[in-house]
Amino acid sequence: MDQRKSELDILSIKYKQSAITDIQQLIEPHRAVLIFAPGRSTILTAAKIHQMLSAAKHMIMNLQQLIRYKIEVMLAWKSKIAVLVLESGGSTENLQDVFNEISITLNECNVGKKLIFIAHRMCNTENISALRSAFGKKLPEEYDDCKFTDITEYTTFFREKKVIFKGLELLIKDIVKERDIGILNALDGNSISLSC
Repeated sequence: MDQRKSELDILSIKYKQSAITDIQQLIEPHRAVLIFAPGRSTILTAAKIHQMLSAAKHMIMNLQQLIRYKIEVMLAWKSKIAVLVLESGGSTENLQDVFNEISITLNECNVGKKLIFIAHRMCNTENISALRSAFGKKLPEEYDDCKFTDITEYTTFFREKKVIFKGLELLIKDIVKERDIGILNALDGNSISLSC
């Protein structure tokens, strides 16, 4: 169940403390929260939340994994895990019963339990509707803001991405040299998420 956490660790994306504090302020007051990630991917927000939760026992997984391992996930969340982080995915299944069970479990468990649901802006609307139905007004919706300047360490993750530049497929590192890295600060969350 730590597969997604390992994938995020491999990316080696590290955020400034101010970005971690911002996301923490969005999440902390709530037992359950829906976070809309910038762009078409949840990776950047998931990496930020994973860094924020580094000292807490947490699980991060997509909806496909939740459906596949629902019994194990629910048992782990009830007994060992403080925070369950779910990323929207390509699940086409009806998740109303699953979200209802998650809502009931969260209400029955102690105060330290949390649910964070991360959706990208192009997310499956049926999944969001089912989530909203299960939690009602107890599910605040927040928007994560991601800027390239929020990232302090990116190793070679972004520089190794391929882009089409003047009709040629090139690596970003071939276009933007290390000394010119400030150019990447002009990227918005949607552009950064495309490289994920």
